[in-house]
Amino acid sequence: MVLFLTRTGSLSYYNHKLKRSSLIQLNMNNHINTHALKLKGRILTLPCNVTIKTKEKTFEVTATKAFKISPKKRIVCSGNWGKEKIVMKFFLESLRASHYFKKELKGLKALKRAGIRTPDIVFCGVVENTKIKVIATKEILPASDMMSVWNSIKENAVYADLQKQIIHKIAVIHNAGLKQDDLHLGNFLISKNRIYTIDGDGVDASRKGPPLSEKLSLENVSILFSQFYPTLDKISRISLEYYAECRGWTDKQGYIPGLFDRIKPRIQKIRSQKLKKYLKKIFRDCSEFFHKKNWGMELVCDRKAFDAGLKKFLDTPDRFINKGKILKTEKNSIITQIEIDSTSYVVKTYTIKNIAHFSEKYLKKTRARLSWHNAHLLKQLGTFFPHPLCFMEERSGPICLKAYFVVEFKSDHEPEKYAELFLKLEKNRLNPE
Repeated sequence: MVLFLTRTGSLSYYNHKLKRSSLIQLNMNNHINTHALKLKGRILTLPCNVTIKTKEKTFEVTATKAFKISPKKRIVCSGNWGKEKIVMKFFLESLRASHYFKKELKGLKALKRAGIRTPDIVFCGVVENTKIKVIATKEILPASDMMSVWNSIKENAVYADLQKQIIHKIAVIHNAGLKQDDLHLGNFLISKNRIYTIDGDGVDASRKGPPLSEKLSLENVSILFSQFYPTLDKISRISLEYYAECRGWTDKQGYIPGLFDRIKPRIQKIRSQKLKKYLKKIFRDCSEFFHKKNWGMELVCDRKAFDAGLKKFLDTPDRFINKGKILKTEKNSIITQIEIDSTSYVVKTYTIKNIAHFSEKYLKKTRARLSWHNAHLLKQLGTFFPHPLCFMEERSGPICLKAYFVVEFKSDHEPEKYAELFLKLEKNRLNPE
């Protein structure tokens, strides 16, 4: 069956096409050879030198590591300015670039004036001979973004403590008359038990001065609470009471204990909207996922895992599977443990055995696709299991010949556990795609 897979289905073909495609570059005019940020899709060629021009002077910085790339919008990366470690946000040439540059600068300055811990601004200016604006702040080292810290927690007591720290920070921001319209865990860094607020772009400073009103405050914290797992609502209820205490709100006839019930409908609505949006995102190319689709194949892969080594597997999956350790063999599938660059993964391979099997499966979503969808659905609901990393279908037009679903390897999971996990994901049809 695999012989029907066209050459266009391989990643080697995709890489060949990339080499032939035009290289997207930021227009650096006469500095194109020595001072260029070179983009190929979402891949930034680093390290690179960039000449910056401010009102006072012109100087050179070195970009060393990319944190976030939004094609045609922004690039965020760390780098060096002499001996100083900095984080630079480049606003690429677009119709709204100047607007977002000013909003970012205004938000950072508002946080600093309010006494809220945020990285110091080092410089702001433009990339020489372009309209690309840049804001640089001091890099906080060592530091972890709050989202990564949150995702690594497994104990409710730790969740409660960290949530309390975040809520206190939000209360301080609201007391200063500010609010973050784009309120999420990625807007906070934690370093040496100190929390820093970043991303001035999302700071609404139009009401600076008097504390934020109760109505706007509750609407804003609802956005934050909607990002926590529903199973942690009991913790969130206590955190909201703590927030009210930090704001100096007085309790009137049991008013504060009932706050969470007041905002819970809004929290549930936001959760539902975010979940639907996220379950569409997992099937397209974005900062979190790599997506490729053509006549011969379709794949979606966690971008970090793709860059870390899974792209080798996706080019020639059967080569790794044949060398792997078989965990369980089923009627039309096989579960295998493979290793790539000293990292272990677990793959379930689904095959079409004969014409009768093909006729049965032709109009249905593959079990690999369904598993990918349901794994991310359960992950968003706070159910812990091996992280879903990739699904791929080898196709000949509309006909799927073989499919793969890849998850992280857990040393404490027996083969039977993986078999049960995959079976659960294949049958779970809640909130279907």
